[in-house]
Amino acid sequence: MFKKLLLVAGVVAVASSASANLTFKAGVGYLDPTADKDINTNLTKAEVSSEAALLPSFDYRFGTSPFSAELLLATPFEHTVKVGDDKTEIAKFKHLPPTVTFKYNTPEFAGGVSANVGVGATVLVPYEEYLTDGTKLKADTTVAPAAQVGISYSPKKSPWGVFADVRYVDLKTDLKLDGNKIGELEVNPIVYSIGVSHKF
Repeated sequence: MFKKLLLVAGVVAVASSASANLTFKAGVGYLDPTADKDINTNLTKAEVSSEAALLPSFDYRFGTSPFSAELLLATPFEHTVKVGDDKTEIAKFKHLPPTVTFKYNTPEFAGGVSANVGVGATVLVPYEEYLTDGTKLKADTTVAPAAQVGISYSPKKSPWGVFADVRYVDLKTDLKLDGNKIGELEVNPIVYSIGVSHKF
């Protein structure tokens, strides 16, 4: 609950600084772990499920420059961890992935279309990590590099627009049981998102 309150406080802080350079974006995201997504232990390899969530974000443009910074938030992603050919479920966990990205935005072309590319960092905030038998599992909070490409469209003289983004995060964290490391959760997800935007 405390972590959720911190995220809400962050949203309020960013919103209070709204200006003509701030864009609010609301979309739906799909987090898809890549092929290299195993938990490597002495016993087995397991993979993490793909999941969807809501992705609000704030994009702040630095004056009249082509550069901006985007703060991406999300509703919690809830994943299952499965092992073996029969995909037996062994664990569940939730996480929040707040991400800050510094972006270059191209000039508009083709009547209001623009593109962007950026790099930044994601903070993995895991919680409610449990094995299926109810045993408490611990995943470390960690910071991971992230990259993004996107495209947006906004009609002239309208504050509204639509966007689509693709992000990649080099994401991994240690797993612990009773204080002892049992493996490394490697997700390395690609996150696809689409939604609407509004310029203040």
